[in-house]
Amino acid sequence: MTMDRVLGLIALAVFTGFIGIIVFSVLKPALIAVALIGCGLAAYDIWGQLFKGKKPQG
Repeated sequence: MTMDRVLGLIALAVFTGFIGIIVFSVLKPALIAVALIGCGLAAYDIWGQLFKGKKPQG
């Protein structure tokens, strides 16, 4: 695993933890929905970046 991938996973974990703290301190259904969507989109983006294959050139 390259350093970019490791830092991406750490950034996702920190982002999810930060959003989790906010969600658990406020506990509003709309905020929970938005936080889940945001974390889901971030996880999808990281997943795509981590496991994208190198395309052959030519």
